Amino acid sequence: MYFGQVKPLSLPLVPFLFVFVLGVHAAFQTTTFYLCIEIAIASYLLIYYSFFSPLKWQTVLWGICFFLLGFYMAKFDQRIPKDHYSFSINQKIENSFEVELHQRLYATSSKDRFYVKLVKLNGKAASGVFLLNVEKKGEKKALDQNKRWIIKGQLHPIQPPLNPGAFDYKNYLLGHDIYHQFNSHSDSIIAGKNSDFSFYKYQAFLSQKIKQSGLDPKAASLLQAMLLGKRSMLDTSTRERFSKAGVIHLFAISGLHIGLLMLFFQTLLRPLQFLAGGKAWQSLGVVVCLWGYAFLVGASPSVLRAVTLFSAYQIGRSSRRKLPTAYMVLLSMGLLLFIHPRFILQLGFQMSYLAVFGILFIKPLLHCKFNLKLLQWFWELTTVSLAAQIAVAPLSIFHFHQFPGLFLLSNWVILPFVGLFLYLGIGSLGLLLFMPLPVWMQFLINKAVELMLEFVEWIAAKEAFLFTDLYLDTGSLILLYCCLFSLVSYRRTFKIIWLLASFVGGLGLYENLSQSTSPQLWIAHRYKQSVIVVNEREQVRFFHSDSLSPQGNFVADYAAFFKKRKKIFHSLKNTYTIHGKSLVIIDEEWIFDLKPLPLDYWLLHKNVKINLTRLLEKGKPKKVIIDGSNSPYYINQWITTLSNAGVAYHLTGKKGALYLIHENEE
Repeated sequence: MYFGQVKPLSLPLVPFLFVFVLGVHAAFQTTTFYLCIEIAIASYLLIYYSFFSPLKWQTVLWGICFFLLGFYMAKFDQRIPKDHYSFSINQKIENSFEVELHQRLYATSSKDRFYVKLVKLNGKAASGVFLLNVEKKGEKKALDQNKRWIIKGQLHPIQPPLNPGAFDYKNYLLGHDIYHQFNSHSDSIIAGKNSDFSFYKYQAFLSQKIKQSGLDPKAASLLQAMLLGKRSMLDTSTRERFSKAGVIHLFAISGLHIGLLMLFFQTLLRPLQFLAGGKAWQSLGVVVCLWGYAFLVGASPSVLRAVTLFSAYQIGRSSRRKLPTAYMVLLSMGLLLFIHPRFILQLGFQMSYLAVFGILFIKPLLHCKFNLKLLQWFWELTTVSLAAQIAVAPLSIFHFHQFPGLFLLSNWVILPFVGLFLYLGIGSLGLLLFMPLPVWMQFLINKAVELMLEFVEWIAAKEAFLFTDLYLDTGSLILLYCCLFSLVSYRRTFKIIWLLASFVGGLGLYENLSQSTSPQLWIAHRYKQSVIVVNEREQVRFFHSDSLSPQGNFVADYAAFFKKRKKIFHSLKNTYTIHGKSLVIIDEEWIFDLKPLPLDYWLLHKNVKINLTRLLEKGKPKKVIIDGSNSPYYINQWITTLSNAGVAYHLTGKKGALYLIHENEE
C-alpha cells in the first residue's frame, strides 16, 4: 500500500512527524528569518490538519509539543560532553594525543587526511573526533587502523571559506561533531599499541582483503567504493566522470544498494513463506540479513541510515495492519533524528530520504500499465529513476549547480547490472574471508568494471548534455519542494497548491528585493594572485593579475554566489572607484610613476618593494588590504608597520574576501 494512495495528512502521526523534523532543523538555523519560515510552515500544517483530525484544537497543542521535542533534542545533541578534549587541552604547551584512525578521507596532492578518534589527551582519557592532515613529505609511513597513533602539538580551528560561494568545510564538519584539525607529517607520528575492536577497524580489514585479492587496481578500488562505501579509494578523474554521468550515487552505500540487497534476501528467503507465519519469518530474516550486511561492511553512519530506512520499509510491507510503506519510512526518519539529530545536516541523509520519498510519492503518478512484461519492466525502471531524480534534483542543483541530462540513459544501462555486480562483489568478499578469489571470478569482476568504466566515460564525454551554471536560492528551493509536497499530497486540490506557492513565492520576492542592484566590489583571496570581482546586474566581472580559468572552482564559486551565468574577464587595473570611494592597487608601476595616492583603500600587490612607513607619512588610508598575492615575509613586515602607525588593515588569508560596499556601510 503506497503512500500515494492515501492522503498523507490523514494518517495519525504524519503531521506530528513533519513538525518534529522541522523542529530538529530549526534548532540548527542561524538566520532568524528562516527560523520564522520553518515555524510558519509547521503552524500551517498543524492548523490545516486540525480541521480533519478527531483531536480538533488539541492537534495544534500536540504539534507544538512535537516541534519543541525536535528542537530541544537537537539543542541537547549540540552539547559538548564533559570529557571532551576542548575542556582539558592546554594551549600553552605541546599536547600529546593518542588517537585511533576513524575514517580515511580523499587525499590531496600534498597530504593524506583522516578523521581520528581521540582516546587519551596528555595521558588521560578523553573523547572527541578531529581532522588529521598528514603532509606527504619525507619517508611515507603507512597508517593503518590496527594501531593507535601518538601525535604531539596543537589543534587548530577549522577555517571558514575565504571566498563567498566556496564550500563551507567548517560547517560541513560541524555536522559530524568535528571542530578542530591537526597538521602533521608521517615522520612525527609514533605508533602505539594495538587499537580496540571497532567496525571501522573491521572495515579496514575487509578493504585490505580486496586490495590483496588479485583484482586490477581500478576494479579493487571500485569494489571497495561500492561494497564498503570507501570513495576515498577512487581517483579524482573517476569520481568526476561518474558525477557527470549522473551515477555518482553508486559509490554511496545508500538506498540503491540496500534496496537491491533487500530484493535479493526476499528472493532467497521466499521458501519461509510456506511455514506457519511464514511472511513474518521472511521479513524478520530479511531485516536480520540487512543488519548483518551493515555490520559486515563497517556500520558507517550512511549504511546504518539506509538499513534503518529499508528495515522500516520491509516491516511496513509485511505488517498485518497494512500500514503504508512510506509511513514506516517516515517513522524511521523520525527515529534516526531522535537518536542523532545532526543527521539532518548531512547531505547524504537528505538526499537518501528524498530519493525514497520520490519513489513512493511521485512514481505512482507516473504509473502506466503495459501488456508486454519487458515493456512494463522497462517503464518501471524508468519511473523509479525519474521519480528519484525529480525528488533530489532541486537540492542537487542548489548545492552543485549542475544537472546530468543523460541520467536516464546512464540508469537504463547501468542499474540492471548493478545488482549483478553487487551480488558478485558480496560473494567475492565472502570468499576472500576464507580463500583466494578463483581466477574466473577475478576475470568476471575485472571485465564488468572495464565495461562500466568505458560506458561512464562515453556518457561523461557528452558535455553538451551536462547542464551547468544552474542556480537556486533558498526561497526557490523551499518553493519547489512545497509545490512537490502539494502535488503528491492533494493532487487535485489546486487551491492548496496556489496557497503554498503564494506563501513561499513571497519568500522568493523578499530575496530578490533584498539583493542590491548597484555594483558590488569584492577583493577576493587567491593564492599568489590578485583578483577583483565586480558583481553587476546582468553579469560578474573578474579583474585578475595572472591567468584565471573560466572553468575553475574559484570562478564557479563566485558565479554561484551571485547567481550569474555571464562571466567577463579583464586584466587587473590600477584604480577602481565605486560609490565615491577609491581603491588603488599599489605595485611597481605606482612606485615608478610616483602618482598621488587617494586615502580610501590601498591594495598591496605581489610583494611590492616599497617603504611603507614613508608612504604612510604622506597620508593614512581608511584601510590597507593585503591579499593572497603576497608572501608571508612581506605580510609580517607590513602588519608590524601598519600596527605601529595605527592604520587598519585587512588580511584576506585570515579574514577572507573583502566586500567594499559593506565596508562603506559600516
